[in-house]
Amino acid sequence: MIDPANGIDRIMDIAVAGKTIARVAENIPAEEAKKVIDVTGY
Repeated sequence: MIDPANGIDRIMDIAVAGKTIARVAENIPAEEAKKVIDVTGY
């Protein structure tokens, strides 16, 4: 994830609920998700 406004440039997990970013963290457990999409390398 690259977010210059907040000084973030590292691999992060992003949780989305509907059309809203619900959570950004270094490690969100997959068990908490309804669906997991691995975008490694994109």
